[in-house]
Amino acid sequence: MIKTYTKSQINAKNTILRGKNILLTGRPGTGKTELLRDICETYEMKGKKVIKTSTTGIAAINFDGGRTIHSVLKWSPRKKDYDYARCSEALKDASLLILDEVSMMPGLIINHLKNCLLARNDRPQIIFSGDFFQFPPVCDKYYPFENPNWSFFDLEPCVLNEVVRQRNVEYINALEKVMFSDPSCLSYINEAYYNNYFEDAICLCTVNDLADMINYWNFTNLSGTAVSYEANGNIAEANFRTCRVLEKLDVKVNMRVIALRNDALGRYQNGSLGTVVDMDRDKIWVRFDNGRLVDVTRVEFILDNIDTDKDEIAIVQFPLAGGNAISIHKSQGQTFSAVNIWAPVCWASGQLYVALSRARDIKGVHLMAPITADSLKTDPRVIEYYKKLLG
Repeated sequence: MIKTYTKSQINAKNTILRGKNILLTGRPGTGKTELLRDICETYEMKGKKVIKTSTTGIAAINFDGGRTIHSVLKWSPRKKDYDYARCSEALKDASLLILDEVSMMPGLIINHLKNCLLARNDRPQIIFSGDFFQFPPVCDKYYPFENPNWSFFDLEPCVLNEVVRQRNVEYINALEKVMFSDPSCLSYINEAYYNNYFEDAICLCTVNDLADMINYWNFTNLSGTAVSYEANGNIAEANFRTCRVLEKLDVKVNMRVIALRNDALGRYQNGSLGTVVDMDRDKIWVRFDNGRLVDVTRVEFILDNIDTDKDEIAIVQFPLAGGNAISIHKSQGQTFSAVNIWAPVCWASGQLYVALSRARDIKGVHLMAPITADSLKTDPRVIEYYKKLLG
């Protein structure tokens, strides 16, 4: 449960508990994910079935037991004809369906979800959650709110507007300017270029290849012998390309790692950073940056099947990955006390906005290259829609 609610969180929760379908939105750091976890706990304590989904496997991991919406509804980009009664079987007896990172939801999935709901008499309550100022849909030139079927879901907008991640008012104001591509923020933001590199902090990169290279470079420069941990399960059919879970995890003592799941005992969270201090066949001991030494064990992950017409795959692996660098895209939903950002050229709408908003304060940001106005990218359609939501 959230210890202290903001005014807009209270309004959103009350709207949800009245049984309304809602669009939960708001800038990064306003507590969307925390509120969703709170709602899940509230419903599940009452014995209600909650289906937790996201548009990407990466974001789905933010929910324990979360899955991608296309795997839940058996959707495939290669299929044209569906048995919607069969596709909607997972919704049976569900009280609530949550779809996170809705900004990236392609139109074809919106249409598919509508048809699945029409095939059922027992339709769940729906929460769409996300921030349209962040990443747009992949391989789709239209945002979800432009889809003709958007109105079918009868969503009541709930905009979270009190920032809880950041406390520095000057930084919050600068992030809002980045949000609207206002170049007057650049002189303030670029002060972070002169901050020292944070040795133990994660590096956020515009591309996966650079993040992989940074992790590999740091790994190979560590002394000691590497230990490899293979994932268990139906590996041949599991699609590791759409998630952060590793088919083979190579570990060394003193390696920086990032947690990919919330710990069931609350000792670390998805996105927690730490350093490996020891390992054996069944455990990896990690000293997380909060000072806690944890014996991390394997957990079950549900991955998409490489054949999207088939059911998802359960595999077992350690919930860890290299923690020196990740892509900005994979950092969505995360909060870091300090970050190094490599983003001299941003090509995607919201990319810089996502990277900068991962940090709590400008003092925790080191820019590895200065930011130019070319990296400030906001789609005018999003600005117009946001204005409509605010009335």
